[in-house]
Amino acid sequence: MTRAIEDRNERRVVVEQRQDRLELAREAGFGAVSGVAVVAGVMTALGVCAVAFGIAAAIVNAIGVDTETMSDTDWRNLGVMVATASVVVLLAAFLFGGYVAGRVARRAGGLHGALVSGAGAVTLALAVGITHIQDGTVAVVDRLEDLGAPTAASEWTGIAAVAGVAAVLVMLAGSVLGGV
Repeated sequence: MTRAIEDRNERRVVVEQRQDRLELAREAGFGAVSGVAVVAGVMTALGVCAVAFGIAAAIVNAIGVDTETMSDTDWRNLGVMVATASVVVLLAAFLFGGYVAGRVARRAGGLHGALVSGAGAVTLALAVGITHIQDGTVAVVDRLEDLGAPTAASEWTGIAAVAGVAAVLVMLAGSVLGGV
């Protein structure tokens, strides 16, 4: 936001600074954190994830990946590719979600971005927990076995651990950078 300040002899444009926004928020009675901004950021990030993963699934379906003749090495390579794509999607989604939270709040963008990643992780953990409680994980494992994918934990532990750590780190980094 810019505002023009007129002096008798000159006219100059002053750009709104961080301190101006903080003072405005304080005068309006707002605290340091905007819950609405955090919720908007989380919903944006999760929405981007859903759309991106849906597009990826449609592309894989259109390509027609033949899973019946895949070897364990092929499955492992596919797992690495899916993990990499997931990390990239999470980075982009939470970068955008942090940006939305920072813009909606108009203050403390980095803080709002960090809160987006935390709230997003809790939301995803709740979704996984609900799926597990309703025996959805059994259905997923059954479907993977129907496709011929190896489902033993020992076959996926390394990929899952690296992908999980990378996902958490890119969610945090992306949302904070987006917020700033």
